[in-house]
Amino acid sequence: MEKIVVAIDPETDPAGQPALEWAIARAQAGSASLELLTVIPSRHGPRGDDLVQSAAPYAEDVQRAADLARTRAPASPVSVSVRRGSPARVLMAVSWRADLLVIGSHPTGPLAGILRGTLALQVAGRSECPVAVVPSGWEPGGPGGVVVGWTDDATADEALEIAAQEAADAGTTLTIVNSWGQPFGTDAVPEVVDVLRELVETAARRVRASHPGLPVEVAFGPTPAVVALVERARTAGLVVVGSHGRGALGSLILGSTSHDVLVNMPCPVLVVPSPGERITVLPEIAPEDEP
Repeated sequence: MEKIVVAIDPETDPAGQPALEWAIARAQAGSASLELLTVIPSRHGPRGDDLVQSAAPYAEDVQRAADLARTRAPASPVSVSVRRGSPARVLMAVSWRADLLVIGSHPTGPLAGILRGTLALQVAGRSECPVAVVPSGWEPGGPGGVVVGWTDDATADEALEIAAQEAADAGTTLTIVNSWGQPFGTDAVPEVVDVLRELVETAARRVRASHPGLPVEVAFGPTPAVVALVERARTAGLVVVGSHGRGALGSLILGSTSHDVLVNMPCPVLVVPSPGERITVLPEIAPEDEP
């Protein structure tokens, strides 16, 4: 049974949280347990001492979320958890014992909320398990199809296999996005383009062999990988990327402009971690209490 941990935003009505709705829909479709987690963020007084906040309002919010989950997915075990501390650190610690971590993403800017802005990026770049980042505008029953960003490395292969399984489980199509515009540019010689095309086609053949009957499409061209992924995401149900420092997610996570792309992606994004390796995020989006 898949263990899903859902980060609950205490400042939003549970019924209006797309991350919770997405996790419930996933639990309804398969065998999964749901742990609904909220975090009481650390607050400091004028002298630097910790201010102890009451846990009661947070417990009430997460319990309302649990009631909703039990009603919508009665066959799925549902538990609740209230923690204190840095939200990013708590979620990264929880990722060690989860199969999937689900976080809501809100537009960047002046909005304040512990699950808004850069938290999704902090956790997605450092989690030990896959992280689903669900945008604020997501609604059940939207467009389908799984899109995966692929480059010729082991991390991308892991993301490709997970994307293929997600597409197969959902009974939908898989699109493999690969760009020869990076790092060679649009002036790449035809021989190089042919080699890169054969690499991605070989990856597609592996998927077709391991998932017979799964419709697999290859989107190959000079368009930068991030641009191609975002464009495909407009009509997709899920985008899958690997969290390696190279390739599509490398540019997606490591730049400030690309950071906004992730948190404002038009469909849910599943970030697959690289085994034994974490990427480095920009200093301005690292947890505030990190040394």
